[in-house]
Amino acid sequence: MAITHPYQTNFLPIRCNGKIVILKAEDIGWVEAARNSVKIHHGTEAILLKSSLEKILDELGNGIFVRIHRCTIVNLLHIRELRHWLRGSYHVLLDDGTQLMLSRTYRNHLFEILGKPLG
Repeated sequence: MAITHPYQTNFLPIRCNGKIVILKAEDIGWVEAARNSVKIHHGTEAILLKSSLEKILDELGNGIFVRIHRCTIVNLLHIRELRHWLRGSYHVLLDDGTQLMLSRTYRNHLFEILGKPLG
């Protein structure tokens, strides 16, 4: 369960290797599905957590995370560029250089959130 701080910063506490790691939502760059788990990418590190993308998206539901593929959620604050790829798909380039796939299924939703019908 995400905790909202009085300053409206969401934190995501994660139990990992006998300790609880507390991640700030804005520090999470993206989340990917990994079988019956998710891999949360923050900075140069990643934490594997037994959960689903839907549950993580719900817990981080502060409006800065959006699904861009059936197996990927991205933090809007970390998107640097969208590059057209094939047949309506795009590559999403993050500020750390990571390149993710934006599928046609989720494209229009992302464009609506960004405020422009770019399709």
